[in-house]
Amino acid sequence: MKQKQETDPVPQGEAHEQITLFWEDITFRVPIKDKRILEEPQNFSIVDVNGKPFRTIVEGLTGYVQPNELVGLLGPSGGGKSVLMNIFSSRLNAPKGSEYNRNVYVNNKIPLTREVFGKVAAYVMQDDVLLETLSPHECLQFAANLRLSGTPEEREERVEKIIKDLRLTACKDTFVGNVLKKGISGGERKRTSIGVELITDPSLIILDG
Repeated sequence: MKQKQETDPVPQGEAHEQITLFWEDITFRVPIKDKRILEEPQNFSIVDVNGKPFRTIVEGLTGYVQPNELVGLLGPSGGGKSVLMNIFSSRLNAPKGSEYNRNVYVNNKIPLTREVFGKVAAYVMQDDVLLETLSPHECLQFAANLRLSGTPEEREERVEKIIKDLRLTACKDTFVGNVLKKGISGGERKRTSIGVELITDPSLIILDG
């Protein structure tokens, strides 16, 4: 694993700054309460902690991502990718009795708490959360009005830029839709979800696909 490089601290956790994400020895294990699981073939690691069996979800992960880098995480279904993304974004609610070691920082060892994450980063969940009766343009407008300051003209300019950058112009006034009402395509839906999070121009964006 490559070594961490020091950068300047994040000024008050503001967005638009270049930041380095650094994580060190991340470990997450959950207790196994159903003893029948131990009698079946396993595709995950089981460890003994003080005489009790634990399932290892994530163990001893250390690394970093520098500014302007795009890093992908590949693995089988159920391999812990979404769990790791939730750990990075401080969204993981560890169950009682679990072993959870979260050391995630930005820049000069600033702990990436939920509060700091909300100021410098954005998170796109695996499942899109969009109102099916709104268009991509309306989804972005709603996010801009909720999360941005400035004049209505400035917010609309930001919305239009994202629509252009994410190639949503052709579908910007089409309903998102759902399984019962046809709307935009799956790719357009995902790009709209990304656009909603990009509205604040975050320094870091995490996408759980």
